[in-house]
Amino acid sequence: MKMISGGERLLAVFMAGVFVLIAGCSTFDADYERDNPRDPISTNFIHSNPEQFTVEIDDGVIDIRWDDVSQYNSGYIVEKAIDDSTDFERVAKLPEDAEQFRDPGKQIGLTVYYKISSFDDEEGDEKIVHSETLELSVEAIEAYDGFSSDSNLIKLSWQTEQEFSDGVIIQEKRQGQPEFTTVEVIDFADQESPGGNFEYRSDLETFNLDVRLTAFQYQESEIVPIQHVDKSISINDPGNFNITFINELETRVEWENSVDFADHYLLTVKHEQSGTVQRYELLPDEFSQVIDMEMKRGWSRYSLFGVLEGEQSSTLSEKKFFTVDVPMLTYESKSLSAITLKFGDQSEGQSDEPPRYSAIIVERSVNEGEFETYAELPATQSEFTDTDLHVSNSYSYRGRTLTGVGNQIIDLTNENRLIPVDEGNISIMGDLNIHFPNPNTLAFYKQYSSNSNNSGVEIVDVKNLNDRVKFNSGNKYYKLRLSASGDKLVELIDGEAFGEYNLNIWDLNSNSIVQTISQAHNDSEINYINAALDFSRDDKLVASAISFFKDSGIKIWDLQSGSLLHMIDVPDNQIIHFTFNPVRDELIVSAGRDLRIYETNTFQLISEFKNLFDGSQFNISLPGNGQLAYLYNGMRTMILDLETKSIVKEHDFAGTGFTHLSTNYDGSELFIKIFDWIGIYDGSSFDLSYRIALNNQDEYDNFMVLNPRRNNSAFSFKPISNPEPRTKIVKWGKRDVWYMEPKRQ
Repeated sequence: MKMISGGERLLAVFMAGVFVLIAGCSTFDADYERDNPRDPISTNFIHSNPEQFTVEIDDGVIDIRWDDVSQYNSGYIVEKAIDDSTDFERVAKLPEDAEQFRDPGKQIGLTVYYKISSFDDEEGDEKIVHSETLELSVEAIEAYDGFSSDSNLIKLSWQTEQEFSDGVIIQEKRQGQPEFTTVEVIDFADQESPGGNFEYRSDLETFNLDVRLTAFQYQESEIVPIQHVDKSISINDPGNFNITFINELETRVEWENSVDFADHYLLTVKHEQSGTVQRYELLPDEFSQVIDMEMKRGWSRYSLFGVLEGEQSSTLSEKKFFTVDVPMLTYESKSLSAITLKFGDQSEGQSDEPPRYSAIIVERSVNEGEFETYAELPATQSEFTDTDLHVSNSYSYRGRTLTGVGNQIIDLTNENRLIPVDEGNISIMGDLNIHFPNPNTLAFYKQYSSNSNNSGVEIVDVKNLNDRVKFNSGNKYYKLRLSASGDKLVELIDGEAFGEYNLNIWDLNSNSIVQTISQAHNDSEINYINAALDFSRDDKLVASAISFFKDSGIKIWDLQSGSLLHMIDVPDNQIIHFTFNPVRDELIVSAGRDLRIYETNTFQLISEFKNLFDGSQFNISLPGNGQLAYLYNGMRTMILDLETKSIVKEHDFAGTGFTHLSTNYDGSELFIKIFDWIGIYDGSSFDLSYRIALNNQDEYDNFMVLNPRRNNSAFSFKPISNPEPRTKIVKWGKRDVWYMEPKRQ
């Protein structure tokens, strides 16, 4: 007989329990010939019980073994019961030395009981000495699984003990119904392995199906069920559930693989922020429907299931994030009595759905009053013009959709308005160094550092921003400066040897070098160049310096001859910035913590201010009339009267993020860059007149400045990376009053 190892089927069926139902020992009296006549006539003898019962199963044959340790029994009686441990039938009588019983009968039941009894035969009377009952739990069906992968397609799989079953019966019924109907009878004689697979399509109109698998045996050519297991399967479920937002009021719901016998489909929408739930009944024969639904901003969970006579299909769920951003406001204004609002998309890439809205609602506030609906526009409209403006009033506009109010506000006041009069593009990107050498010229320089090449300078006519000249000498240089006349340009570049720095003077009319000053500066210990350059107001002199944390100085050069006229020593101070006064013979120097003013005929020091900003560095901005100097360090601003050589005003900007200051020609107005907005301040009192928030989030690259060489004009600069890198420049003109750029806050 084949022995089944521990990893095979034997252990799966071997004695799910071996229970001793009757156990103990028995005694009896026996007469026997005594060697010693004095022995008692009657003596108790103890019969030893059989030990270590084991069960092995092979090809349906049950093999029971034990150790025979008794010397006084007459044999063994084997009884068997199926499913009922009280109804035993004798199946074998074995001799006294037996240690094994084999039962070749295929079992009908799932639980088999064997009673193994030792007996003593006294004159044909079987006296039971000891009994043990063994219970074997036999699983005909070891594993069973089923699912529906496509509407009513049912897929089943199972694993059976074929020694105890001859086949399986597959039956189905709608949940809640009493009777199963047979789908298929499968005979194992046609299969090579105990495993099985079967698939079919159910004709039952239901969402929930019970499928029964029954193992059976043939008994006298009759099918006798021995075990069944049930599986609940969800069928005819909707599939490919999809949610598409059309706008705030309409949502498209789509699904597939549905059936036409459903009473209806139920859609539930739970908005997670508010906790509210909306329910919609959808027709069963329309698998793509547009639903009127006022959306809530934020996450929502959409669940869809079919309904049929009280039962429902499995639920399909989608979690979607809905957002409608109010269109971004920009404007165009060419008169005092009208403004054109323009609407653009500003939320690309912020959510998993494109922002859409059903309408644009324009709200207007007059003289800081309450916002009121001023116009309701189609979602496709790109602009709106308000022609009902009066100079004596101030106006604020904002856009709104049904689910959101815009955080952008356009303000037009009777005191501060800017109007765009021209725009263009320059090719230079990055941190911009801007210089107005004269009232009609704007020069753009790249930020310079050692170990980098300058991309050049673009010289722009402020009357026509698209009229411009580019300059690039091809040298690796550290500083450029355009002359007041706009005809000459000086560049500080590397010399022939390490630590040597030359000056080249270019004539831009002929695009040629008219003067080269070799070894204008020498220092082989310099690792980082912070150069400063400037032309005198009459274009006859050039000042140059290389600042570092040692003794430093400013060299004054004759532009015509290239000779060194003066050397201004600035001991123990790092030169930050210097500029020639546009109307006076003065050179104003920011060096470390101090301010120094030199007369430009003899370059003698005529005024000095020590430790102005408590030891921190500071910059200088001069209006075009040369009467004042604005000193600032990002925390504080001072006004220096250049006639009296005295500080006449201070203002604290601590905590604001102050980064840049510009002034108009007479110093009556200031534009101060504070992170991502521009403040328009009164030039004498520092009172904030108006605030302009910038579109671009990069507070360093996007800003607006006044033209210090003339009143009534300003310029804004906005870096753009696509489709090609450039900086957009817009000129803003001033008429009787300022026309204001959109205020966004």
